[in-house]
Amino acid sequence: MSGDASPELVALVKSTEVVRIRFTELTAVLDGDRGDLSKPQFRLGFARRVDQPREFGIRLRCWSESEDGTQLAATAAAEYQIIEETLDVPETPLLVEFANEVAIPMLVPYLREEITSLSSKVFGTGLLLPILTRGMLVFDPADFVATP
Repeated sequence: MSGDASPELVALVKSTEVVRIRFTELTAVLDGDRGDLSKPQFRLGFARRVDQPREFGIRLRCWSESEDGTQLAATAAAEYQIIEETLDVPETPLLVEFANEVAIPMLVPYLREEITSLSSKVFGTGLLLPILTRGMLVFDPADFVATP
């Protein structure tokens, strides 16, 4: 975690265990010649379980599409459980902070391996995700807060 992590994030990290990591999407479509897939995009998603107030999931989707219809996408999901019985899943701003500091650094290596493997099998050449140093891939909590 970065040195400017909030006290709430520090408490959440200390009270959370990763339950599993899995993929919810793996897609590669070769339509004609392999077009330019060198500019991957990322999207962050969350899941809360109503029946389990101390469990939550964070999904990170990586995809790229070329003008000729070639597509490549993978979504990695990390599922977490809060082990401290007095804590429930926090509100979205803290989940985004958790994703930026904990989940994204955890999920990117899985995505990198799967994107390379999948593109190698379908396109004949493995596509490598660019190096993402800390802070290069972050999401703003304001993007996830519903406005009235």
